[in-house]
Amino acid sequence: MSTDPGTRSPGHLVIFYNDRGVSHSCSVALVADVDLGDVAQLRTNAADLAAEIAPCLPSNRTITGWGIRPAGGGSTYTESFPTPIAGSSGTDSGTQDFYSYTFTLMGRAAGTGVGGARGSTRLVLHVGNAHIIPVGGLIWIGALPLAEQNLVDFLAASTRMFADYFGQKADFTGRMTVQFNAHTQRTAGL
Repeated sequence: MSTDPGTRSPGHLVIFYNDRGVSHSCSVALVADVDLGDVAQLRTNAADLAAEIAPCLPSNRTITGWGIRPAGGGSTYTESFPTPIAGSSGTDSGTQDFYSYTFTLMGRAAGTGVGGARGSTRLVLHVGNAHIIPVGGLIWIGALPLAEQNLVDFLAASTRMFADYFGQKADFTGRMTVQFNAHTQRTAGL
């Protein structure tokens, strides 16, 4: 049985973006000692994260704002960016621009010593036709595209975000899953 480290992530830093009128959001769990009341610092973190996400999104996606979602519910703080940030990824002409195409960067915390509990985390992005989705594939094969690798490197360097449930810093597992999001298909179409 694993040992609970006694800490928890205080919540998530959320990025809001739209795709031709369809609203999406993505979020990263914050490390245990991050103060949700320090809005100025979280605003800076959100701007930095948005700058790393934008190159992963095609130009018809626009990052519009950010927010703080406390763990366990409660009201969410939201704020618009002064200037929306357009996606800057090229597109692949061999892929249709579906609303529901997602990439998921997977992470796992190391735990706190032998027998320490450790959890997983993820960052899901609706990326449209940024890349060809492998036929029947669920995991990206080969090296990550440059924009996604830069996002992974940014998350690895951050001491404040990409944490597990316990608020422990997570590392990228080396796996990026790809799929069509069923919820998005039901609400927005393919």
